[in-house]
Amino acid sequence: KEFNVFELIGALSNRKIYQSHMIIDRLTQNTKIHAPTLIVSNLFRFFHYVALVHRHQLRDPNSIKHKLGVNYFQARDYAKASSLYSLSKVYRNLGYIEEVDRTLKGLIPTHTNERHLLKTLVWRLLN
Repeated sequence: KEFNVFELIGALSNRKIYQSHMIIDRLTQNTKIHAPTLIVSNLFRFFHYVALVHRHQLRDPNSIKHKLGVNYFQARDYAKASSLYSLSKVYRNLGYIEEVDRTLKGLIPTHTNERHLLKTLVWRLLN
């Protein structure tokens, strides 16, 4: 099966560990099709919205939908994620994502390949 970043976000929002690792493994097999920077930017956006859900103390997908201007399915993922990730974990995850983003852009020198960076990022986001 072909996966995309939105399926990864869905698995992360429900803290499905095995599924998240399987999806990131498939996504990183061909980084020309699934650009690492686009994966990272979508992950950052997701956790940013989860932080907003916490900040505004939103719990219902309909209220999230109206307050943040997202579709119902995204709002449902944000609501679920906000119940599984505390605000401190969300901020920690945003820091992890920012670090990988800076590494992918060459601002932090590394000898690690993109695939390993993204797989490690998903592991860190779930723990």
